[in-house]
Amino acid sequence: MLSMPAIEFACVLIVLGALVVRLRAGARAATALDLAAVAAAAWVGEDTCIRAYGFYAYAPGWTAFLDRVPLLIVVIWPVVVFSSRAIVTAFLPDAPPLLHAAATGLLVTVDASFIEPVATALRLWGWAEPGLFHVPPVGILGWGFFAASVSWCLARPEGPRRPLALFLAPACTHVLLLATWWGLLRWVNGAVPLGLALAWAALVSSGGVVLAVRRREAVRRIGLAEMLSRLAAALFFYGLLFGAAEPGRDLAAYALVFAAPYTLLLGLQKRSSGSPAHRQTL
Repeated sequence: MLSMPAIEFACVLIVLGALVVRLRAGARAATALDLAAVAAAAWVGEDTCIRAYGFYAYAPGWTAFLDRVPLLIVVIWPVVVFSSRAIVTAFLPDAPPLLHAAATGLLVTVDASFIEPVATALRLWGWAEPGLFHVPPVGILGWGFFAASVSWCLARPEGPRRPLALFLAPACTHVLLLATWWGLLRWVNGAVPLGLALAWAALVSSGGVVLAVRRREAVRRIGLAEMLSRLAAALFFYGLLFGAAEPGRDLAAYALVFAAPYTLLLGLQKRSSGSPAHRQTL
């Protein structure tokens, strides 16, 4: 496994590449302010969650911390949120803000279903409760709750969107986490069986494949640069997992199920980018 400085350096490169894609899309000043608002809201949300609940903690090997949260994690959050927002916009271009935000939260939850078990297995952070490969489901849902909340704030056409995101998104995340935990997950919390984990991975993966095949025009709207940015992040985690001394066959099998949508989406993107019709639109 790579050393923590090497992992952080790779993360920086991925983040920089994703930010270039984001800022090239236009309205750079507004986009930069939105990215900063998401980063600030993410730090508030994570730091207060860690302090309030004590469910998880980051490994001490991270280079720089803002209280309980690594600085690099704060910078990564806007990339996660805006990448998912871009994909949702491609598939649901006319969706109202609430639906767009909910779809963004769902996509981020799917991403977290892949990232969280791998990162936890590599001890980038750790959880105090059992669950999906030692990650409680409420932790995975927390990604989606925050992404949906902050996306809804930023989607508002009027008013102080960014201050609203800074304060309301973490507050909504707390409310949703507490409601989900005490309303259900607290009473059924435990290790998730491998069969159920694989079934969840297969469900979301097959759903992504079907959606990509049926909505090829939406896939073309995503853009090759956006897909390559997401692919770089996915390959990073796959590389860490399979480069580990003992990746674990169960986790490896689980993680590989998520590769199907990435492979198909990239293939469709490359095919469409090479078509004459696509070249004429560039």
